[in-house]
Amino acid sequence: ITDGSHAGTEADPYIISTVEHLLAIAQCSSDYTNKYFKVKDGIKIISLQSEYSLRKCMNTSDNIAALNAFIDLEDVTAVKDYFANATSKYNWRSSNGTSFNGNIDFNGATIVGMYGIHGGFITNVGPIASFKNVAIKNSYVTSDYTSGALIGRVYNDNISATTGTVKIENVEVGNCYVETTADNHYVGALLGRIYEHNANIGLHINNCIVYGNEVYSTTNNRACLLGTMSNVGSTDKTATTYFMMENTVAIGCIPYWTNTNSTAAQA
Repeated sequence: ITDGSHAGTEADPYIISTVEHLLAIAQCSSDYTNKYFKVKDGIKIISLQSEYSLRKCMNTSDNIAALNAFIDLEDVTAVKDYFANATSKYNWRSSNGTSFNGNIDFNGATIVGMYGIHGGFITNVGPIASFKNVAIKNSYVTSDYTSGALIGRVYNDNISATTGTVKIENVEVGNCYVETTADNHYVGALLGRIYEHNANIGLHINNCIVYGNEVYSTTNNRACLLGTMSNVGSTDKTATTYFMMENTVAIGCIPYWTNTNSTAAQA
């Protein structure tokens, strides 16, 4: 993806044209600090399941019909049933180590069929990242750590005391199941957790919507939008680190948890 044909700047971003490009970013295969990426014009749907698996589960020999049938699954229960019965699921393995500190413009694309086993599209995000113009739908995210459909956790990874504000704009999460299977970790439909390690990290969420999702944890650490946050700066947008949530809603979400005293609890 960083082949020299683009500069990776805001004015001349690296172009994402394949699932392999997305995976390289999610796995932090290079140092993408302060680099900019943009999904290629004209890409509307990004499926993270194989054509073979979709055809088998949707009982059709036609790739387009299978994908459309998957996109049309009516709710998160149908999505869970699909992944429970899917043949040859493709596991989305984002990096559970190095943090991503770049900027992605998904250019209006919709990601479907993510079976994320490391807690999100991107597991770890550092303090100077941004994400915009994407929908994540009909996906299943699981982890034995912190989980969110877009981001597992935002934190400073102890490499330096860098500060900054993570920006999430024009993001939609719908009909997704998101869980953590370990005690005392956090889960949210959009983002699992944000916390500081060496320095304050801010968070700006603008014009986002989450709907029809189900979030689960083994302990009472779950929420429809954002699992938990701490030390995320002031509410002054002129500051280096600040917290701001604008024009953002969560609709029709089912957060629940199980433990030895309660088999299910909803909020």
